[in-house]
Amino acid sequence: MVLFIPLLCFLLWRERTGSGSLAGVLLALAGIWQLAHGGSAGFSRGDLLSTVCAVFIAIHIITVSRLLKNEDVYLVSLVQFATVMIVGWLLVLVVPPPPFKIGLEGAGAIAYCVVFPTIISFTVQNAWQRHVNPTQAGLIYTLDPVWSMIGGYLILGDRMNAAEWLGCLLIFSAALLPLLVRQNNR
Repeated sequence: MVLFIPLLCFLLWRERTGSGSLAGVLLALAGIWQLAHGGSAGFSRGDLLSTVCAVFIAIHIITVSRLLKNEDVYLVSLVQFATVMIVGWLLVLVVPPPPFKIGLEGAGAIAYCVVFPTIISFTVQNAWQRHVNPTQAGLIYTLDPVWSMIGGYLILGDRMNAAEWLGCLLIFSAALLPLLVRQNNR
């Protein structure tokens, strides 16, 4: 998605990406490649689905950035949650889920996921996204796989090779570079 954000902003509004952000995009792409290049060769169906998702995530980040300039963060977040809830209900009506049972532990896990990583995190993300441009937001969101890999390393004992560590370092650098350039220009 980090590649699609500046591209879409340029195509739709002729917005140019600053040199710091553009360098960050290139670093992020190099880091993502370092993290992912250990997979199978060729462009698979999963890669196609990931690319389509990346385009929609880029559209979401751009749209939220534009809306949050003039709108209430909490109202925008509420509309986003309500939209997802309504679409989910419609999908359940059209494609009924298979029968299943949820125990107390499963219900607790679902409740936790609804409150903390979804409602709270998403609203905080929306609140802070108004302070950076869409490309910078995309670079910051690119840190997600880095935190996942580091968490897997620290908590689960996963092992990372040198290329994966380099990818993490490149993505960290990509997220920091535009912020440092912006700080030095003040």
